[in-house]
Amino acid sequence: MNDATASLLEALGAVNQRVPDVIRALAIGDMLPLKQHQFAGLLIQLGELLHRHADSRLPATDGGRQVASEGDLLSAEDDG
Repeated sequence: MNDATASLLEALGAVNQRVPDVIRALAIGDMLPLKQHQFAGLLIQLGELLHRHADSRLPATDGGRQVASEGDLLSAEDDG
């Protein structure tokens, strides 16, 4: 595993640990707007990191990103 993948996995794990608390706080209406914005920023940063990681694995001749639909993401098995 290279350093970029290790960093991505660490970031995914950090977000994953926070998700249950965020879900609970949102469900009971106890998450302040500032905290919502902070978590959203974290998710955006994670998404950008994942995009960079995926882009680094594209062949040099590939023209760009392939964007999956939400349904694809939720139903797809890990294809590497």
